[in-house]
Amino acid sequence: MFFIIMIIGIILYLQGKKYFGLLIFLFLLTDGFQFVPEPLMLFGFNLYGKDYALIFTLAILMSYLIAGKVRFPVKSIVFVALLCFLIYLVFAAYIDLAYYNPSFSGFMLMFRVNLFLLTYFWLDKIDKKLFERLFKTIFIITVIQSILCLIQIPTGLRLLTGGGITAFDELGIPWVRYTNLPYFLMPCLFILLMNKTLVIHYKGGIIVLFLITILFTLTRTLILGLILTMGFAVLSGLFNQQKKVIFWFVFMFILTLPIIGARLLSSTDDINAAVSDKSVEQGSNMTFAYRIFHVTERYLYVSKDPKHEFFGIGFIHERDFPKDTFLLGHRNEKYEATQLEQDDVSWSNLFLRYGIFGTVLYMFIFVAFVVAFFKQKTNGINAAAIMFMIMTLILSFASGKFSQADYFLVPMFFFFYIRKSRQDAETKESNVLLSTSDVHKNS
Repeated sequence: MFFIIMIIGIILYLQGKKYFGLLIFLFLLTDGFQFVPEPLMLFGFNLYGKDYALIFTLAILMSYLIAGKVRFPVKSIVFVALLCFLIYLVFAAYIDLAYYNPSFSGFMLMFRVNLFLLTYFWLDKIDKKLFERLFKTIFIITVIQSILCLIQIPTGLRLLTGGGITAFDELGIPWVRYTNLPYFLMPCLFILLMNKTLVIHYKGGIIVLFLITILFTLTRTLILGLILTMGFAVLSGLFNQQKKVIFWFVFMFILTLPIIGARLLSSTDDINAAVSDKSVEQGSNMTFAYRIFHVTERYLYVSKDPKHEFFGIGFIHERDFPKDTFLLGHRNEKYEATQLEQDDVSWSNLFLRYGIFGTVLYMFIFVAFVVAFFKQKTNGINAAAIMFMIMTLILSFASGKFSQADYFLVPMFFFFYIRKSRQDAETKESNVLLSTSDVHKNS
Protein backbone atom coordinates (compact mmCIF):
# COMPACT_ATOMS: atom_id res chain seq x y z
CA MET A 1 0.00 0.00 0.00
CA PHE A 2 2.72 2.48 0.98
CA PHE A 3 4.66 1.67 -2.19
CA ILE A 4 1.71 2.66 -4.37
CA ILE A 5 1.15 5.82 -2.32
CA MET A 6 4.84 6.72 -2.75
CA ILE A 7 4.68 6.30 -6.54
CA ILE A 8 1.55 8.48 -6.68
CA GLY A 9 3.30 11.13 -4.57
CA ILE A 10 6.37 11.23 -6.81
CA ILE A 11 4.25 11.48 -9.97
CA LEU A 12 2.09 14.26 -8.51
CA TYR A 13 5.14 16.25 -7.42
CA LEU A 14 6.89 15.91 -10.79
CA GLN A 15 3.68 16.92 -12.57
CA GLY A 16 3.74 20.22 -10.68
CA LYS A 17 1.19 19.27 -8.02
CA LYS A 18 3.75 19.86 -5.30
CA TYR A 19 1.27 20.33 -2.47
CA PHE A 20 -0.15 16.82 -2.80
CA GLY A 21 3.30 15.37 -3.43
CA LEU A 22 4.70 16.97 -0.27
CA LEU A 23 1.68 15.93 1.75
CA ILE A 24 2.27 12.32 0.71
CA PHE A 25 5.98 12.73 1.56
CA LEU A 26 5.05 13.80 5.11
CA PHE A 27 2.45 11.02 5.29
CA LEU A 28 5.18 8.48 4.53
CA LEU A 29 7.72 10.14 6.85
CA THR A 30 5.34 9.89 9.82
CA ASP A 31 4.18 6.34 9.08
CA GLY A 32 0.79 7.48 7.81
CA PHE A 33 0.54 10.43 10.24
CA GLN A 34 0.71 7.79 13.00
CA PHE A 35 -2.71 6.43 12.03
CA VAL A 36 -1.59 3.28 10.17
CA PRO A 37 -0.96 0.19 12.36
CA GLU A 38 2.49 -1.32 11.95
CA PRO A 39 1.35 -4.73 10.54
CA LEU A 40 -0.58 -2.94 7.79
CA MET A 41 2.32 -0.57 7.10
CA LEU A 42 4.84 -3.41 6.78
CA PHE A 43 2.55 -5.50 4.58
CA GLY A 44 4.18 -6.30 1.24
CA PHE A 45 7.80 -5.11 1.15
CA ASN A 46 8.29 -5.07 4.93
CA LEU A 47 9.45 -1.44 4.84
CA TYR A 48 8.51 1.42 7.13
CA GLY A 49 6.91 4.62 5.90
CA LYS A 50 10.19 6.45 6.50
CA ASP A 51 11.91 4.16 3.98
CA TYR A 52 9.40 5.15 1.31
CA ALA A 53 9.84 8.82 2.26
CA LEU A 54 13.58 8.40 1.65
CA ILE A 55 12.97 6.90 -1.79
CA PHE A 56 10.67 9.86 -2.48
CA THR A 57 13.36 12.40 -1.56
CA LEU A 58 16.02 10.63 -3.65
CA ALA A 59 13.69 10.44 -6.66
CA ILE A 60 12.88 14.17 -6.50
CA LEU A 61 16.55 15.06 -6.02
CA MET A 62 17.50 12.94 -9.02
CA SER A 63 14.92 14.68 -11.19
CA TYR A 64 16.35 18.10 -10.22
CA LEU A 65 19.92 16.92 -10.83
CA ILE A 66 19.00 15.71 -14.31
CA ALA A 67 17.28 19.03 -15.03
CA GLY A 68 20.28 20.98 -13.66
CA LYS A 69 18.14 22.81 -11.09
CA VAL A 70 20.14 22.03 -7.94
CA ARG A 71 21.70 25.12 -6.35
CA PHE A 72 24.77 25.33 -4.11
CA PRO A 73 24.48 28.47 -1.93
CA VAL A 74 28.06 28.51 -0.62
CA LYS A 75 27.45 31.69 1.42
CA SER A 76 24.88 29.92 3.61
CA ILE A 77 26.24 28.59 6.92
CA VAL A 78 23.61 25.84 6.84
CA PHE A 79 24.76 24.70 3.40
CA VAL A 80 28.43 24.72 4.51
CA ALA A 81 27.59 22.67 7.61
CA LEU A 82 25.58 20.13 5.60
CA LEU A 83 28.29 19.90 2.95
CA CYS A 84 30.98 19.26 5.58
CA PHE A 85 28.97 16.46 7.14
CA LEU A 86 28.07 14.91 3.76
CA ILE A 87 31.76 14.88 2.76
CA TYR A 88 32.53 13.29 6.11
CA LEU A 89 29.88 10.63 5.43
CA VAL A 90 31.52 9.74 2.10
CA PHE A 91 34.85 9.08 3.83
CA ALA A 92 33.13 7.30 6.73
CA ALA A 93 31.22 5.02 4.35
CA TYR A 94 34.38 4.20 2.38
CA ILE A 95 36.35 3.35 5.52
CA ASP A 96 33.44 1.34 6.86
CA LEU A 97 33.12 -0.79 3.72
CA ALA A 98 36.86 -1.06 3.02
CA TYR A 99 38.23 -1.71 6.51
CA TYR A 100 35.42 -2.75 8.85
CA ASN A 101 33.81 -4.85 6.11
CA PRO A 102 30.25 -5.11 7.47
CA SER A 103 27.54 -6.91 5.53
CA PHE A 104 26.32 -4.59 2.77
CA SER A 105 22.67 -5.07 3.71
CA GLY A 106 23.45 -4.19 7.33
CA PHE A 107 25.46 -1.18 6.19
CA MET A 108 22.59 0.16 4.09
CA LEU A 109 20.07 -0.37 6.90
CA MET A 110 22.16 1.76 9.25
CA PHE A 111 23.48 4.33 6.74
CA ARG A 112 20.32 5.14 4.79
CA VAL A 113 18.79 7.57 7.31
CA ASN A 114 21.68 10.00 6.64
CA LEU A 115 20.48 10.40 3.06
CA PHE A 116 17.54 12.47 4.34
CA LEU A 117 20.01 15.36 4.54
CA LEU A 118 19.86 15.50 0.73
CA THR A 119 16.30 16.81 1.05
CA TYR A 120 17.93 20.23 1.52
CA PHE A 121 18.83 20.34 -2.18
CA TRP A 122 15.24 20.22 -3.45
CA LEU A 123 13.22 21.71 -0.61
CA ASP A 124 14.27 25.21 -1.63
CA LYS A 125 12.05 24.84 -4.72
CA ILE A 126 8.93 25.25 -2.58
CA ASP A 127 7.40 28.72 -2.49
CA LYS A 128 6.05 30.54 0.56
CA LYS A 129 2.34 30.04 -0.20
CA LEU A 130 2.84 26.31 -0.59
CA PHE A 131 4.63 26.12 2.78
CA GLU A 132 1.71 27.98 4.39
CA ARG A 133 -0.90 25.73 2.76
CA LEU A 134 1.02 22.67 3.89
CA PHE A 135 1.25 24.01 7.46
CA LYS A 136 -2.53 24.54 7.65
CA THR A 137 -3.13 20.90 6.70
CA ILE A 138 -0.48 19.57 9.08
CA PHE A 139 -1.87 21.80 11.81
CA ILE A 140 -5.39 20.33 11.44
CA ILE A 141 -3.96 16.79 11.48
CA THR A 142 -1.94 17.61 14.61
CA VAL A 143 -5.05 18.91 16.40
CA ILE A 144 -6.88 15.65 15.60
CA GLN A 145 -3.86 13.60 16.72
CA SER A 146 -3.64 15.53 20.00
CA ILE A 147 -7.30 14.84 20.79
CA LEU A 148 -6.79 11.15 20.06
CA CYS A 149 -3.62 11.16 22.17
CA LEU A 150 -5.61 12.41 25.19
CA ILE A 151 -8.52 10.00 24.57
CA GLN A 152 -6.03 7.14 24.93
CA ILE A 153 -5.57 7.89 28.66
CA PRO A 154 -9.13 7.25 29.95
CA THR A 155 -10.02 4.60 27.34
CA GLY A 156 -6.79 2.59 27.39
CA LEU A 157 -7.00 2.26 23.61
CA ARG A 158 -3.87 2.87 21.53
CA LEU A 159 -5.07 5.28 18.84
CA LEU A 160 -1.72 6.51 17.47
CA THR A 161 1.37 4.51 16.54
CA GLY A 162 4.82 5.01 18.05
CA GLY A 163 5.90 5.81 21.59
CA GLY A 164 5.59 3.64 24.65
CA ILE A 165 2.96 2.73 27.26
CA THR A 166 3.70 2.64 31.00
CA ALA A 167 1.61 2.69 34.16
CA PHE A 168 1.86 5.56 36.68
CA ASP A 169 0.38 5.29 40.18
CA GLU A 170 2.48 7.63 42.34
CA LEU A 171 -0.65 9.62 43.28
CA GLY A 172 -2.54 6.49 44.27
CA ILE A 173 -4.68 6.63 41.13
CA PRO A 174 -4.20 4.50 38.00
CA TRP A 175 -2.80 6.45 35.08
CA VAL A 176 -1.59 5.00 31.78
CA ARG A 177 1.13 7.08 30.18
CA TYR A 178 1.16 7.19 26.38
CA THR A 179 4.23 8.85 24.89
CA ASN A 180 3.21 8.69 21.22
CA LEU A 181 3.01 12.45 20.77
CA PRO A 182 2.00 13.79 17.35
CA TYR A 183 5.07 14.14 15.11
CA PHE A 184 4.56 17.85 14.40
CA LEU A 185 3.19 18.87 17.81
CA MET A 186 6.28 20.84 18.89
CA PRO A 187 6.68 22.99 15.76
CA CYS A 188 2.92 23.61 15.61
CA LEU A 189 2.83 24.64 19.28
CA PHE A 190 5.76 27.03 18.99
CA ILE A 191 4.41 28.60 15.80
CA LEU A 192 1.09 29.28 17.54
CA LEU A 193 2.85 30.69 20.59
CA MET A 194 5.27 32.97 18.77
CA ASN A 195 3.49 34.05 15.59
CA LYS A 196 1.23 36.83 16.80
CA THR A 197 -0.04 37.61 13.28
CA LEU A 198 -1.28 34.06 12.70
CA VAL A 199 -5.09 34.10 12.71
CA ILE A 200 -6.63 30.74 13.68
CA HIS A 201 -10.05 30.05 15.17
CA TYR A 202 -9.88 28.99 18.85
CA LYS A 203 -6.13 29.66 18.88
CA GLY A 204 -5.93 29.90 22.69
CA GLY A 205 -7.87 26.67 23.17
CA ILE A 206 -5.66 24.81 20.71
CA ILE A 207 -2.53 26.04 22.50
CA VAL A 208 -4.00 24.68 25.75
CA LEU A 209 -4.80 21.39 23.99
CA PHE A 210 -1.20 21.05 22.78
CA LEU A 211 0.24 21.90 26.20
CA ILE A 212 -2.03 19.45 28.03
CA THR A 213 -1.12 16.73 25.51
CA ILE A 214 2.54 17.28 26.37
CA LEU A 215 2.05 17.58 30.14
CA PHE A 216 -0.20 14.50 30.38
CA THR A 217 2.50 12.24 28.96
CA LEU A 218 4.04 12.71 32.45
CA THR A 219 7.46 12.42 30.81
CA ARG A 220 9.90 14.22 33.08
CA THR A 221 12.39 15.27 30.43
CA LEU A 222 9.58 16.46 28.16
CA ILE A 223 7.97 18.57 30.90
CA LEU A 224 11.26 19.97 32.15
CA GLY A 225 12.33 20.57 28.56
CA LEU A 226 9.20 22.62 27.91
CA ILE A 227 9.75 24.66 31.09
CA LEU A 228 13.41 25.27 30.25
CA THR A 229 12.57 26.19 26.66
CA MET A 230 9.95 28.69 27.80
CA GLY A 231 12.43 30.09 30.30
CA PHE A 232 15.09 30.43 27.61
CA ALA A 233 12.59 32.20 25.35
CA VAL A 234 11.80 34.70 28.11
CA LEU A 235 15.46 35.38 28.96
CA SER A 236 16.49 35.76 25.30
CA GLY A 237 13.70 38.23 24.57
CA LEU A 238 11.66 36.01 22.25
CA PHE A 239 8.46 36.73 24.22
CA ASN A 240 8.63 40.52 24.06
CA GLN A 241 5.29 40.76 22.26
CA GLN A 242 3.68 37.64 23.68
CA LYS A 243 3.63 38.26 27.44
CA LYS A 244 0.08 36.88 27.84
CA VAL A 245 1.33 33.46 26.75
CA ILE A 246 3.69 33.29 29.73
CA PHE A 247 0.83 34.02 32.12
CA TRP A 248 -1.42 31.31 30.67
CA PHE A 249 1.38 28.76 30.59
CA VAL A 250 2.18 29.38 34.28
CA PHE A 251 -1.53 29.30 35.18
CA MET A 252 -2.11 25.97 33.44
CA PHE A 253 1.07 24.49 34.90
CA ILE A 254 -0.14 25.38 38.40
CA LEU A 255 -3.52 23.70 37.74
CA THR A 256 -1.82 20.45 36.70
CA LEU A 257 0.92 20.67 39.33
CA PRO A 258 -0.37 17.87 41.63
CA ILE A 259 0.04 15.27 38.88
CA ILE A 260 3.11 16.76 37.22
CA GLY A 261 4.79 17.51 40.56
CA ALA A 262 4.51 13.90 41.70
CA ARG A 263 6.09 12.76 38.47
CA LEU A 264 8.92 15.31 38.65
CA LEU A 265 9.64 14.57 42.32
CA SER A 266 10.04 10.90 41.50
CA SER A 267 13.19 11.84 39.57
CA THR A 268 15.00 12.50 42.87
CA ASP A 269 15.12 8.76 43.54
CA ASP A 270 16.66 8.29 40.14
CA ILE A 271 19.29 10.97 40.74
CA ASN A 272 20.20 9.45 44.11
CA ALA A 273 20.56 6.08 42.43
CA ALA A 274 22.89 7.59 39.85
CA VAL A 275 25.53 8.19 42.50
CA SER A 276 24.95 5.02 44.53
CA ASP A 277 27.04 1.86 44.48
CA LYS A 278 24.22 -0.17 42.95
CA SER A 279 23.53 2.19 40.07
CA VAL A 280 25.42 0.16 37.45
CA GLU A 281 23.62 -3.02 38.47
CA GLN A 282 20.22 -1.33 38.21
CA GLY A 283 21.16 0.39 34.91
CA SER A 284 18.50 -0.70 32.44
CA ASN A 285 15.67 -0.16 34.93
CA MET A 286 16.56 3.51 35.45
CA THR A 287 16.45 6.69 33.44
CA PHE A 288 18.86 9.40 34.57
CA ALA A 289 21.55 7.04 35.85
CA TYR A 290 21.10 4.61 32.97
CA ARG A 291 21.64 7.36 30.40
CA ILE A 292 24.70 8.79 32.15
CA PHE A 293 26.45 5.43 32.28
CA HIS A 294 25.26 4.40 28.83
CA VAL A 295 26.72 7.51 27.15
CA THR A 296 29.92 7.29 29.21
CA GLU A 297 30.48 3.65 28.30
CA ARG A 298 30.04 4.33 24.56
CA TYR A 299 32.18 7.49 24.66
CA LEU A 300 35.06 5.71 26.42
CA TYR A 301 34.86 2.89 23.88
CA VAL A 302 35.30 5.14 20.83
CA SER A 303 37.93 7.33 22.54
CA LYS A 304 40.36 4.40 22.88
CA ASP A 305 40.91 4.02 19.12
CA PRO A 306 41.89 6.88 16.73
CA LYS A 307 39.77 5.33 13.95
CA HIS A 308 36.78 5.21 16.25
CA GLU A 309 37.42 8.77 17.43
CA PHE A 310 37.10 10.05 13.87
CA PHE A 311 34.63 7.61 12.29
CA GLY A 312 33.00 5.69 15.12
CA ILE A 313 32.28 2.00 14.75
CA GLY A 314 30.82 2.58 11.32
CA PHE A 315 27.39 1.57 10.09
CA ILE A 316 27.51 -2.02 11.26
CA HIS A 317 24.17 -3.66 12.09
CA GLU A 318 23.32 -4.86 15.58
CA ARG A 319 23.26 -8.49 14.41
CA ASP A 320 26.87 -8.26 13.14
CA PHE A 321 28.33 -6.59 16.24
CA PRO A 322 29.96 -8.62 19.07
CA LYS A 323 27.39 -9.41 21.74
CA ASP A 324 29.40 -8.72 24.90
CA THR A 325 31.18 -5.48 23.99
CA PHE A 326 29.08 -3.32 26.32
CA LEU A 327 27.58 -4.02 29.74
CA LEU A 328 24.74 -1.52 29.54
CA GLY A 329 21.77 -1.79 27.23
CA HIS A 330 18.16 -2.87 27.23
CA ARG A 331 17.87 -6.61 27.85
CA ASN A 332 16.09 -9.06 25.58
CA GLU A 333 14.45 -12.32 26.62
CA LYS A 334 17.90 -13.96 26.72
CA TYR A 335 19.13 -11.15 29.00
CA GLU A 336 21.48 -9.93 26.27
CA ALA A 337 22.20 -6.20 26.27
CA THR A 338 21.38 -4.17 23.15
CA GLN A 339 24.80 -3.12 21.91
CA LEU A 340 24.08 -0.35 19.42
CA GLU A 341 20.79 1.35 18.56
CA GLN A 342 18.51 2.40 21.41
CA ASP A 343 15.94 5.14 21.93
CA ASP A 344 16.73 6.44 25.42
CA VAL A 345 19.49 8.93 24.61
CA SER A 346 20.84 10.31 21.33
CA TRP A 347 24.44 10.86 22.38
CA SER A 348 25.28 7.17 22.67
CA ASN A 349 24.12 6.67 19.08
CA LEU A 350 26.04 9.72 17.84
CA PHE A 351 29.34 8.77 19.50
CA LEU A 352 29.11 5.16 18.32
CA ARG A 353 28.11 5.85 14.72
CA TYR A 354 30.09 9.01 14.00
CA GLY A 355 32.83 9.05 16.61
CA ILE A 356 33.81 12.24 18.42
CA PHE A 357 34.84 14.09 15.25
CA GLY A 358 31.70 13.11 13.35
CA THR A 359 29.51 14.10 16.29
CA VAL A 360 31.10 17.57 16.27
CA LEU A 361 30.29 17.91 12.56
CA TYR A 362 26.74 16.70 13.21
CA MET A 363 26.34 19.36 15.88
CA PHE A 364 27.77 21.93 13.45
CA ILE A 365 24.59 21.43 11.40
CA PHE A 366 22.47 22.02 14.50
CA VAL A 367 24.40 25.16 15.44
CA ALA A 368 24.23 26.44 11.85
CA PHE A 369 20.42 26.28 11.89
CA VAL A 370 20.28 28.03 15.28
CA VAL A 371 22.59 30.80 14.06
CA ALA A 372 20.49 31.26 10.92
CA PHE A 373 17.29 31.51 12.98
CA PHE A 374 18.83 33.92 15.50
CA LYS A 375 19.60 36.49 12.81
CA GLN A 376 15.99 37.69 13.01
CA LYS A 377 14.90 36.29 16.35
CA THR A 378 12.16 38.94 16.79
CA ASN A 379 10.31 37.43 13.84
CA GLY A 380 7.63 35.02 15.10
CA ILE A 381 8.61 32.09 12.86
CA ASN A 382 12.31 32.52 13.65
CA ALA A 383 11.48 32.53 17.36
CA ALA A 384 9.38 29.37 16.95
CA ALA A 385 12.24 27.67 15.10
CA ILE A 386 14.71 28.60 17.86
CA MET A 387 12.39 27.19 20.53
CA PHE A 388 11.99 23.97 18.55
CA MET A 389 15.77 23.59 18.31
CA ILE A 390 16.29 24.22 22.04
CA MET A 391 13.49 21.83 22.99
CA THR A 392 14.80 19.01 20.82
CA LEU A 393 18.35 19.50 22.11
CA ILE A 394 17.07 19.00 25.67
CA LEU A 395 15.09 15.94 24.57
CA SER A 396 18.24 14.45 23.04
CA PHE A 397 19.09 13.32 26.59
CA ALA A 398 15.89 11.26 26.77
CA SER A 399 15.25 10.19 23.18
CA GLY A 400 17.17 8.76 20.25
CA LYS A 401 15.35 10.81 17.59
CA PHE A 402 17.90 13.63 17.65
CA SER A 403 20.59 11.21 16.44
CA GLN A 404 18.61 10.31 13.31
CA ALA A 405 19.38 12.62 10.38
CA ASP A 406 15.69 12.92 9.42
CA TYR A 407 15.42 15.07 12.57
CA PHE A 408 16.78 17.95 10.48
CA LEU A 409 13.78 17.92 8.12
CA VAL A 410 11.67 20.14 10.40
CA PRO A 411 14.48 22.73 10.75
CA MET A 412 14.80 22.63 6.94
CA PHE A 413 11.11 23.44 6.53
CA PHE A 414 11.51 26.36 8.94
CA PHE A 415 14.71 27.51 7.21
CA PHE A 416 13.33 27.58 3.67
CA TYR A 417 10.02 29.14 4.69
CA ILE A 418 11.92 31.95 6.44
CA ARG A 419 14.17 32.37 3.41
CA LYS A 420 11.20 32.51 1.00
CA SER A 421 9.44 35.03 3.26
CA ARG A 422 12.52 37.23 3.28
CA GLN A 423 12.88 36.98 -0.51
CA ASP A 424 9.21 37.89 -1.03
CA ALA A 425 9.58 40.90 1.29
CA GLU A 426 12.69 42.07 -0.57
CA THR A 427 10.90 41.67 -3.92
CA LYS A 428 7.92 43.71 -2.71
CA GLU A 429 10.23 46.42 -1.34
CA SER A 430 12.09 46.51 -4.64
CA ASN A 431 8.84 46.80 -6.59
CA VAL A 432 7.69 49.66 -4.35
CA LEU A 433 10.97 51.50 -4.91
CA LEU A 434 10.72 50.99 -8.69
CA SER A 435 7.12 52.22 -8.81
CA THR A 436 8.04 55.26 -6.70
CA SER A 437 10.95 55.99 -9.02
CA ASP A 438 8.64 55.79 -12.04
CA VAL A 439 6.23 58.26 -10.44
CA HIS A 440 9.05 60.75 -9.86
CA LYS A 441 10.24 60.37 -13.44
CA ASN A 442 6.76 60.96 -14.89
CA SER A 443 6.25 64.01 -12.68
